[in-house]
Amino acid sequence: MRSRTTMIAVLPLLALLAGCGGRDRYPSSDFTPPAETARQSLEAALNAWKEGRAPGMVEGTTPAVQVVDSQWRGGQKLDGFEVVGEDEADGTRQYSVRLSLKAPAAAKEVRYHVIGRDPVMIYRDEDYQRMINMEDNPKPAPRAGL
Repeated sequence: MRSRTTMIAVLPLLALLAGCGGRDRYPSSDFTPPAETARQSLEAALNAWKEGRAPGMVEGTTPAVQVVDSQWRGGQKLDGFEVVGEDEADGTRQYSVRLSLKAPAAAKEVRYHVIGRDPVMIYRDEDYQRMINMEDNPKPAPRAGL
């Protein structure tokens, strides 16, 4: 009788524990913005860079947009951009963007990762890699003029 009572008490506990901590508890889709929101957020960020604004929070965006881009932070100026590719992997929306840079003038294709819903976080690939590999963290490029 005692083992039956123990079994009745333990079974609900085991069922509860089986549902805790699984991968599906917080699926990556909970943190991936819809495609339209992701692209609009990326374009808002790149337009802010083109306009000469500082990196970080992009004012006037809904949802809020936060940018992490070491080249922008380092003082590189943007002349123009073109989104040339789009993909979704590892819980992020990823975009290939052709940047037209000023001083020195150059064209460069870079990848951006877009994560989150509010705020929407935009990471240049090298900054994203630095964030997820914190133990093997290369230093960001120095700021211009420092």
